[in-house]
Amino acid sequence: MVKNLMLSAAVLVLLLAVGEVVYRVHGAAKRHEFLAGQDPDSLVTRAADAPAYYELEPNSPGFTNDAGFRDLPRSPTKPAGVFRIGVIGDSVTMQGALAFDDLYVTRLQRRLDDAFPGRVEVLNHGITGYNAEQEAALLERAALGYDPDLVVWQFHDNDGAYSTSNATLGWYHYQPTSYFAHHVSSKLTDFLCKARTSRGSDRALTPDQRNLVCRWDAVVSSFERTASHLRRLGVGLVVLLYPTWPEGDDWQNYGKAGVDLHRRLTAHLESLGATVVDLLPVFERFDPARYRVEPTDPWHPNAAGHELIARTVFPRLAEIVRSSMPPAG
Repeated sequence: MVKNLMLSAAVLVLLLAVGEVVYRVHGAAKRHEFLAGQDPDSLVTRAADAPAYYELEPNSPGFTNDAGFRDLPRSPTKPAGVFRIGVIGDSVTMQGALAFDDLYVTRLQRRLDDAFPGRVEVLNHGITGYNAEQEAALLERAALGYDPDLVVWQFHDNDGAYSTSNATLGWYHYQPTSYFAHHVSSKLTDFLCKARTSRGSDRALTPDQRNLVCRWDAVVSSFERTASHLRRLGVGLVVLLYPTWPEGDDWQNYGKAGVDLHRRLTAHLESLGATVVDLLPVFERFDPARYRVEPTDPWHPNAAGHELIARTVFPRLAEIVRSSMPPAG
């Protein structure tokens, strides 16, 4: 019996070792594929500590400032008499495929300049591929170092995803202790999520929405910790809820369950004292083809879409700025 147990254990160890080698080789191949035709030194991202796993390279020519954000050069010291707005978010906020002047963050800056000349700064801290936990960590580790008076958190339906799910960013920089264990854990997690959302109205959810349902507690916890931290600092919080484009460009396909997710998230965020701007009812009045950056892209708005976001959000921000700033002069 002892010999059989020892033999079984040896076989198990051998299988685990083979599995580890296979998935490490697979990981190396994926990294090689990602780097094909690229100079590793020119990558826009670099490795960072968990839960971020990656961040933007500082001083990437024509793209990032010296702090590693797609923004103008900024001083951590806030100018006297200036109201600072720090914006965190994912690829909708960073969106490298568009010109910097076309981003909603830049458009908000121009509108606020017209309303409050020289008195408001809007800082862009968005990073492509970030989820809720990464965005919250970025705020605490970097964005709050610029002394914002208000934080705008752009949250996409897919920000419930796992931080290592982005194949060219999070996954590329994430190097688990065991590749085999990570693979098995990921597959098991996906299976359990699909099983959990395979009944009732959840069956109509998109993959992005399914992840948000399955990771609801983690997402809500990130918001709760952030809101509590900002309250202690006396910093306001505005959350922009941004939807995924519906299948077939038909908003009826977004589904009641998807709408309910936005309502649940709005109610919870407002209970935390956040101001919520839900962009779903704004965009669902229009044909997605009018506002998406590419026909096959279900996530990102084009320049007109960014203008619609800025036009929608500006009145709320202007109201907050007006009530928070002392009169000029």
